[in-house]
Amino acid sequence: MPAKFKNESTVTFFFLPLILGLIGFFFQLNRDFGRFYALLSLFIITSVGIIFYTGVKPFEPRERDYAMVGSFYAFSIWIGLGAGAILWFLQSKIKSNGANIALGVVLLGVPFMMGFQNYNVHDRSNRYTAYDYAYSVLKSLPKNDILFVYGDNDTYPVWAIQETERFRDDVKVVNFTLASTPWNLDQVKRRTYNAMGIPSQLTHDDYRDGVNDQIYMMKKEDWEGVFSMLKEQGAPDTEFQSFRKYLTQDSLTLKEAINFIKFKSPEKDELLKMYFGEEKYEKYNILPVNKFILPVNKENALKAGIINQADLPNVANQIMITYKGNTLYKNNLILMDLLANFDWKRPINFSSGGIYDSENIFYLNDYLQFDGFSYRLIPIQTPPTADGDMGRVDADNLYNVVKNFRWGTLKILMLTSMKRLHPILSATECQQAELQQPLH
Repeated sequence: MPAKFKNESTVTFFFLPLILGLIGFFFQLNRDFGRFYALLSLFIITSVGIIFYTGVKPFEPRERDYAMVGSFYAFSIWIGLGAGAILWFLQSKIKSNGANIALGVVLLGVPFMMGFQNYNVHDRSNRYTAYDYAYSVLKSLPKNDILFVYGDNDTYPVWAIQETERFRDDVKVVNFTLASTPWNLDQVKRRTYNAMGIPSQLTHDDYRDGVNDQIYMMKKEDWEGVFSMLKEQGAPDTEFQSFRKYLTQDSLTLKEAINFIKFKSPEKDELLKMYFGEEKYEKYNILPVNKFILPVNKENALKAGIINQADLPNVANQIMITYKGNTLYKNNLILMDLLANFDWKRPINFSSGGIYDSENIFYLNDYLQFDGFSYRLIPIQTPPTADGDMGRVDADNLYNVVKNFRWGTLKILMLTSMKRLHPILSATECQQAELQQPLH
């Protein structure tokens, strides 16, 4: 292997596990075809079969080889059979217990070699990145915060430190991906230690399996198409009368939107049947507009620590949200429900892991404040900068937050945050920090 490709994770097995596995493969093929066929089926179905069936993307942040662990088990059986085949062959040629014992010891050296080779690669001692990340994220949040997280790496460390150390257990952590499942929605609405459940007016029956699986966002042109079709069919002007106002009304408050989702009537059922069919209409729903108004309770926002007194002149009276997606799924539905009911009594933060997709944050990109590892929802409009940075920066607050972070091996992220603290930190100070903490 060229030297440039070698690193601390480079291991050398000398093909020994592969060779033993191939010997076991052909040994079983020739000696016991029935069991060989069963094992081969397991191997193929849990390797190539899984890749083909799930359509795994060719490039991922990490190899998801754990999905094929069944094939590892199958090949391990062949490795064991390979070692047994060698011993069987030797015993048939040499009638010596000493030779058999010696060969057995040699064969045992293969797994021992693998263990020693793999030890440094898999040693996680003195690696505190996950712990330091979780500590820093939770430490930076306001009291009684609701934190939305999105993937494995920004979820499990935070859950772990809350569960094992009860650190900042006043924060309600909501995994946005899992929030598409009814059982998880039940959980996030319940109290966890010192964290109250998220505010909500939806009941289990509003998001159980088979209910509100998808909510289609109607636009003005959709309503024009509906009423044009009814006119062509000769339907009276009174048909769907209660919905005709949406030909001109293009927005609702979030509270009104949630009430519309919960609202049931024969007229609404007929409209749903037109869109989704007689058999499936009960699974789906509609929202009559794709623009929503989030009123701002300035007094509550001040009490909850979302903003401070100096921010009041810049605080908006309401936030207008244009939902650009065509469909609302259950995780966005629960986020809408939360926004409709929290009344700015509790802070809401979004982990950096989900900011890349505006739909993950209900298209609230212009109303965020950068808190180091997360973005806080604030009622102050801050459009993205020309170079793509998102969120308002309260330099004094962020400086104090970053000073209390546990960085461990996260020095590169520390420098990124420091460079956003301008003018509190000068470019020279950032350069000095880089010299003191060289990045490898």
